[in-house]
Amino acid sequence: MKNTQKGSGGPSFIAAMDVGGTKTVGFVADAEGNIIASARDRGITPVDAPASECVALYTGFLRRLFDSAGVTADATYCSIAAIEHYTPDFQNGIAEAVGDRAGILRAEPDGLCLISGMLGHADGASMVCGTGSSLYVRSGEDWFRVGGWGHLIDSCGSGFVLGRLAIRAVLREYDGRGEKTLLTPLCEEKCGRPIPDDYDRIYSLGRPYVASYAGCVFEARRHGDAVASKIFDDCAADMAELIATALRRTGKKPSELPLFMNGGIFAHWPEYPEAILALAPAGVRASVATVPPVYGCAVEAMYSLGLGCTPAFRAKLLDGIARAGLA
Repeated sequence: MKNTQKGSGGPSFIAAMDVGGTKTVGFVADAEGNIIASARDRGITPVDAPASECVALYTGFLRRLFDSAGVTADATYCSIAAIEHYTPDFQNGIAEAVGDRAGILRAEPDGLCLISGMLGHADGASMVCGTGSSLYVRSGEDWFRVGGWGHLIDSCGSGFVLGRLAIRAVLREYDGRGEKTLLTPLCEEKCGRPIPDDYDRIYSLGRPYVASYAGCVFEARRHGDAVASKIFDDCAADMAELIATALRRTGKKPSELPLFMNGGIFAHWPEYPEAILALAPAGVRASVATVPPVYGCAVEAMYSLGLGCTPAFRAKLLDGIARAGLA
């Protein structure tokens, strides 16, 4: 591949956008990795709202980015959670609204940019655990997902599931159906009132708010709470099952499939990925990703133009991402 320096066929500008269940972040950068403009907004995915509402947020976000930067992009890469069920609608809707300002436009599920951020556009796997959860495997230009069917159906081991089970345990204690648990004072300290009185926010604020209670599970477990420990163990086992399934589907040995783990839950609670890997097939080559997903979006935007990312480009862009608060 070519390098990223101007004068050698490199792009003038690239744009990157990463959308999850909690937040949307993005930037426009030049060929040397300098961020020209950046933005941050709420997260919204097709499991939260109709596709039309999602596309409206994404296109508005990108237009603001391009307006702020005062430039058009040669390539734009959008990483959007749960997009695989709606890819044509999203790709076409964004393209129509943003037009030529985006250059070469690609919109893909959120797990693929995690692989790219660590390996470049190469074969590997990623496990996402934030508000939602899933596992993606890329092989050449093909990919598949394990899990990640949304919080209403199957979002095993995710922040939402952990938070929901924490709230459920507290309400079971209130009913007299469940054990006494440290989750009760921790959850109520978090919300500032008895959990039954928090019912309005739980339902009105939805999935991201419920996921915000996940930390109570880890805190209670650290203090030896049996109820929290069972939630933790069950969710870790569900996540480990995703890894075993991915290996079975690829036919690869554990050592042949590099796996990168990312998301807010993994970042804030390192005991969780450790427990998942302890339950996964022995020999899995896994590590927690050391770059934010939006950096992988930039890697893919460069790939769209047939370009690689030099160490200097990587270092400058990652510094800019950190300074802009996009990690």
